[in-house]
Amino acid sequence: MKKILYLVLAILIAFPTLGFAREKKERKRGLKQLEVVETVEVNVPPAVVWDKIKDFNGLPGWHPAFKNSRLDEANKSIRILTLQSGGQIIEKQISYDENNMSYTYSIEKADYRDVPVANYTATLHVRPGRGGGSIVEWRGVFNPPPGMSAKESLKFIKNVYTTGLQNLKKILEERR
Repeated sequence: MKKILYLVLAILIAFPTLGFAREKKERKRGLKQLEVVETVEVNVPPAVVWDKIKDFNGLPGWHPAFKNSRLDEANKSIRILTLQSGGQIIEKQISYDENNMSYTYSIEKADYRDVPVANYTATLHVRPGRGGGSIVEWRGVFNPPPGMSAKESLKFIKNVYTTGLQNLKKILEERR
């Protein structure tokens, strides 16, 4: 009789735990990545725009949110960005395509208070626009971090992209 009682108790204790684990897994699987795509038309040729943004270490040269950038000594595909606020972001270049004028990178490490995204990957791409100009596209996919809403993450990334692209346009068009 005691064996049956222990078995029943073990089952009752285990099932709520198993149910919680299953629910947690399903939530993880059901988490859809968010996407932001921002573009800007720049009245300069694509080669000129690409020349400005192709340097993975050159983001502070055109994006006002970044104070500086340095490449990792051991791995030149890793950049360590310092924000104007003092926070740091470590990013890794995943691909680089000179002919297609694009590169893709991911955030490897950042404080969610500085950059409220998780599982972030983005691509910068330059293509021909109207009248010999260019279109610059910045596309990113990510999840909101724990405790943050999708709306907050989307708003943050949209602002980062818009601010950077508008400043890039201003810099390049003023040089003409």
